[in-house]
Amino acid sequence: MNLEFRLRKILRNVIANHMDGITMSRVARDCEVPISVLSGWMAGASPRNLSKLARVARYLDVSLYYLLFGVEDAPSKPAERGRGALGHSRRPIYCSEE
Repeated sequence: MNLEFRLRKILRNVIANHMDGITMSRVARDCEVPISVLSGWMAGASPRNLSKLARVARYLDVSLYYLLFGVEDAPSKPAERGRGALGHSRRPIYCSEE
Protein backbone atom coordinates (compact mmCIF):
# COMPACT_ATOMS: atom_id res chain seq x y z
CA MET A 1 0.00 0.00 0.00
CA ASN A 2 1.52 3.34 -1.01
CA LEU A 3 1.96 6.25 1.38
CA GLU A 4 -0.73 8.45 -0.16
CA PHE A 5 -3.40 5.75 -0.03
CA ARG A 6 -2.42 4.75 3.51
CA LEU A 7 -2.49 8.36 4.77
CA ARG A 8 -5.88 8.96 3.17
CA LYS A 9 -7.34 5.81 4.73
CA ILE A 10 -5.88 6.47 8.19
CA LEU A 11 -6.92 10.15 8.25
CA ARG A 12 -10.47 9.26 7.28
CA ASN A 13 -10.66 6.59 9.99
CA VAL A 14 -9.16 8.78 12.71
CA ILE A 15 -11.39 11.77 11.90
CA ALA A 16 -14.50 9.57 11.60
CA ASN A 17 -13.78 7.81 14.90
CA HIS A 18 -12.84 10.93 16.87
CA MET A 19 -15.02 11.23 19.96
CA ASP A 20 -15.99 14.88 19.39
CA GLY A 21 -17.46 14.22 15.95
CA ILE A 22 -15.10 16.76 14.40
CA THR A 23 -15.18 17.88 10.80
CA MET A 24 -12.34 18.38 8.33
CA SER A 25 -12.92 22.13 8.35
CA ARG A 26 -12.61 22.25 12.13
CA VAL A 27 -9.40 20.18 12.06
CA ALA A 28 -7.97 22.49 9.39
CA ARG A 29 -8.95 25.64 11.29
CA ASP A 30 -7.74 24.45 14.70
CA CYS A 31 -4.44 23.14 13.28
CA GLU A 32 -3.88 26.21 11.10
CA VAL A 33 -3.60 24.00 8.03
CA PRO A 34 -5.34 25.18 4.86
CA ILE A 35 -8.46 23.16 4.14
CA SER A 36 -7.13 22.63 0.63
CA VAL A 37 -4.06 20.85 2.06
CA LEU A 38 -6.13 18.63 4.36
CA SER A 39 -8.57 17.91 1.53
CA GLY A 40 -5.65 17.04 -0.70
CA TRP A 41 -4.36 14.51 1.82
CA MET A 42 -7.85 13.06 2.10
CA ALA A 43 -7.94 12.76 -1.70
CA GLY A 44 -4.60 10.97 -1.79
CA ALA A 45 -2.02 13.74 -2.23
CA SER A 46 1.44 13.28 -0.72
CA PRO A 47 2.22 15.42 2.31
CA ARG A 48 4.80 18.04 1.33
CA ASN A 49 5.11 19.64 4.75
CA LEU A 50 5.47 17.19 7.64
CA SER A 51 5.15 19.94 10.24
CA LYS A 52 1.55 20.49 9.10
CA LEU A 53 0.89 16.78 9.24
CA ALA A 54 2.47 16.66 12.72
CA ARG A 55 0.07 19.41 13.91
CA VAL A 56 -2.87 17.36 12.66
CA ALA A 57 -1.49 14.23 14.34
CA ARG A 58 -1.15 16.04 17.70
CA TYR A 59 -4.65 17.46 17.35
CA LEU A 60 -6.10 14.02 16.65
CA ASP A 61 -4.03 12.53 19.49
CA VAL A 62 -2.11 10.10 17.30
CA SER A 63 1.55 9.99 16.37
CA LEU A 64 2.94 11.27 13.11
CA TYR A 65 4.34 7.79 12.59
CA TYR A 66 0.83 6.36 12.91
CA LEU A 67 -0.56 8.72 10.27
CA LEU A 68 2.24 7.84 7.89
CA PHE A 69 2.54 4.09 8.45
CA GLY A 70 -0.58 2.93 10.28
CA VAL A 71 1.28 1.50 13.28
CA GLU A 72 1.58 3.04 16.73
CA ASP A 73 5.33 3.39 17.18
CA ALA A 74 8.49 3.48 15.13
CA PRO A 75 10.61 0.34 15.22
CA SER A 76 12.73 0.43 18.35
CA LYS A 77 15.55 -1.86 17.26
CA PRO A 78 18.71 0.25 17.18
CA ALA A 79 20.84 0.15 14.07
CA GLU A 80 24.05 -1.83 14.25
CA ARG A 81 27.13 0.18 15.13
CA GLY A 82 28.65 1.64 11.96
CA ARG A 83 25.59 0.86 9.89
CA GLY A 84 22.66 3.00 8.82
CA ALA A 85 19.07 2.32 9.76
CA LEU A 86 18.64 0.04 6.75
CA GLY A 87 21.74 -1.97 7.62
CA HIS A 88 23.89 -0.45 4.90
CA SER A 89 27.51 0.34 5.61
CA ARG A 90 28.23 4.03 6.12
CA ARG A 91 31.58 3.72 4.37
CA PRO A 92 31.83 5.36 0.95
CA ILE A 93 31.45 3.11 -2.03
CA TYR A 94 34.07 3.51 -4.72
CA CYS A 95 33.47 2.36 -8.25
CA SER A 96 36.42 1.24 -10.25
CA GLU A 97 36.59 2.18 -13.89
CA GLU A 98 37.23 -0.83 -16.10
